[in-house]
Amino acid sequence: MAGTDFLRYPEGIAKLGLLKDLLKSLGKKVSVLPLLDRANQRGAWEMGVHPSLGPAYSKAGKLGLDTDGMLEAAVSGALDFLFIAGSDVASMYPDEGSARAALGRVKFLVVQDTFMTETASFAHVVLPGAAFGEKEGTFTNQEGRAQVIRRLMNPPGKAKPDLDIIRAIGERFDPSFGPKNFVLALDEIRNGNSMYSKVSLAFNNKRNSDNRLDIKEALVQASNAASLSSKEFAAKAASVSGEYPFRLITGNHLFHSGKGTMRSETLSGLLKAAVVEISEEDAVSLGLKNGDRVRLKSKDYEAVVTLRTARGSKNGHVFLAENFEDCQVNRFLRRGEGPPMVSITKA
Repeated sequence: MAGTDFLRYPEGIAKLGLLKDLLKSLGKKVSVLPLLDRANQRGAWEMGVHPSLGPAYSKAGKLGLDTDGMLEAAVSGALDFLFIAGSDVASMYPDEGSARAALGRVKFLVVQDTFMTETASFAHVVLPGAAFGEKEGTFTNQEGRAQVIRRLMNPPGKAKPDLDIIRAIGERFDPSFGPKNFVLALDEIRNGNSMYSKVSLAFNNKRNSDNRLDIKEALVQASNAASLSSKEFAAKAASVSGEYPFRLITGNHLFHSGKGTMRSETLSGLLKAAVVEISEEDAVSLGLKNGDRVRLKSKDYEAVVTLRTARGSKNGHVFLAENFEDCQVNRFLRRGEGPPMVSITKA
């Protein structure tokens, strides 16, 4: 089982491949389960929401653009229109400067989201979307289990569920566009995606006996797609220096996913501001202690944050979560470069 915080680094993917090949050479049966860090990310990929995948992990007939490709097209002036739904590219892309420069060049930008984000501030049109408990639908978890979500309350103001927004836009071009509700959407999925052909919303007293989704859950079928080759990445690794002796790594904090969970009073009550984590040994060598305010500095950016010592942290490394708006980690990162080197001093 490989987590996203590991898989996001090119060297991590390469070493995972070496480990898999080694275990296979020893006669072991090896399956790799990527632990994706966003709800329904697996479900989206199985629908074909991926630049190189069609439904059920089939190979796409024509490769689409990934985030890098879209931002490059925007910078070159080749992107006339961009529709961003539920993604704060300006805050989450691993180089804030290049993301903002690209978004500023899009000729017509539409952002559909639950809250006003940094990305939405660039938009020509902002469409307010419903939050998780304000819409109905299905999602697929890590295991491959499709589950129903039910609306707990109506969305406020003019906010609408994503399906209603996309269908309303499509109907401007074709009155017959799109299913009218999520039940019909699931029927469309079942007919067009072999992995979901037996997933049904029909109520079944014999729970899970024949893969029926009885308002609870159902396992999707395995894909018959052949293995897909992965894209090769190249990133220039920063070298250790006396001025910047620590390597900065990032990822989700234990209590948060993306920046959306910062809107939760319960989760932000557990940790509402950024902290930088280092090993106890490194803290002692720097004359620092848990709770100190420290200056985290790279060659491109610096910020003042609270220090936390974390048992198990690797010496020579610091961890700064990507979730917090008071210290946006993507300001330390540069496109095409590996994890940056930083220094830590008492503020």
